[in-house]
Amino acid sequence: MCIRDSLGTVMVQDPITAEFPSMPRSVIVSGLADYIAPAGELPKLLANYIQSYRSLRAASPEEKRYLNTRTKILALIRSRTGEDYSIFKESLIRGRIERRMGLHRITDGEDYVRYVQEHPREIDFLAQEIPTGAALRAPSSRACIMSLKLILVDFFREDTSIIANSPRNAENSGV
Repeated sequence: MCIRDSLGTVMVQDPITAEFPSMPRSVIVSGLADYIAPAGELPKLLANYIQSYRSLRAASPEEKRYLNTRTKILALIRSRTGEDYSIFKESLIRGRIERRMGLHRITDGEDYVRYVQEHPREIDFLAQEIPTGAALRAPSSRACIMSLKLILVDFFREDTSIIANSPRNAENSGV
């Protein structure tokens, strides 16, 4: 897929929260969605993805292998349970994956991914070990949206030509 070949990602609004659920549902069914979340959480996920992308470019080969393993494991969990654990603290996710690998005496991340694919119940066990709850999740989506709005306001304040030339502004001014 062209998007993934370029280290891109596909983020889809959770159909339960979408005004037109058939559109995101078709992407999910196709298996192309990397992230599925309510619309309010997508900006935070995008910001995290961009930060991860930058870190990945600077990461050591070992860290790149781990991040690849983590992404695959979280996608397998999401496809089996519907839960998106990508917004949990990295140290929590990493610790649980490493613990499960240790239980099976697996030292290579790709070997663990293969093990999980061959033993789907392992996904259930791993998912059960990741505690859920508001205290372990990233900041609330409302706080993330407010932060994103402040960032965007500051960004556009610096270059007012962007606002002046926006299609929405053109509609309102009769241009």
